[in-house]
Amino acid sequence: MPAILFLISDLRPKGAHERPLSGITYGISAGMLIGAGEVALTGIATLKAPFDDLVASPYPYLFGARPPSLRDRMANAQFQEE
Repeated sequence: MPAILFLISDLRPKGAHERPLSGITYGISAGMLIGAGEVALTGIATLKAPFDDLVASPYPYLFGARPPSLRDRMANAQFQEE
């Protein structure tokens, strides 16, 4: 939703009496994008078992993060053993 609002914010009527866009539209769009990113990061940070629950939750798809790969899991397991 924030990305769609940001993309359509530049659509305005054309004609002799058109008014230029104000910065309010761009400010609201940027604020919504930042807010969506913060919600996604907060959701990812609050997961109790991040590797298993992360794929099932909507947060990485909202923020654009990728689930950890097998190589990441193995490196994390080796780090915890040391």
